[in-house]
Amino acid sequence: MEARIGFLPREEGNGFWLQVPGKPPSKGSFKVVSTRGFNPKSILLSQTPGPMAEFDGRVRYVVARDWERLVTREWLAVVEKQRPISIAYFVHVTRPKSHYHKPRGSDELRLKPNAPEFPTAPPDLSKVQRAVEDTMVQCKMIPDDRFIIDTCARRRFAAEERLLIVVREGPDPSTMAASPFDPEPGRVGS
Repeated sequence: MEARIGFLPREEGNGFWLQVPGKPPSKGSFKVVSTRGFNPKSILLSQTPGPMAEFDGRVRYVVARDWERLVTREWLAVVEKQRPISIAYFVHVTRPKSHYHKPRGSDELRLKPNAPEFPTAPPDLSKVQRAVEDTMVQCKMIPDDRFIIDTCARRRFAAEERLLIVVREGPDPSTMAASPFDPEPGRVGS
């Protein structure tokens, strides 16, 4: 599986998706030292060596390779006019070997009955979100992380490790259900 980027079909709204293979790192960070223009290849980073730098490099590679070729005028208007956006994160991690066992008389690995249903080991979703948002802002893929009005993040077990990100203009339709924590109309700010 290789890193890929694409734009959502028009009927799904104005937005794009980004898929990066491998497990997102759980530690480390980076900061911008200087930028020269709007070319993602020209961003110079002060990186802590290790997994974060490597993962960030994979994100930057696919952006540098495909972004200018695929970006749409509609999405550039979102960035230029600083419109609100939503981001959904899907982190897929593989199960560790300790979740499996071989029953007696069998060569087949089976999932242990007490294996957890959901992953609780690193990477932390909040760190993945922060790292990806910083990279997308620096690469001029999104206007700024303050324009993110909705986020949805999920971490699940899967056959292959990867990070899938879906970015769209406006609120995410999957988060539009009414919540008891939403302000009542007419009572905002009171």
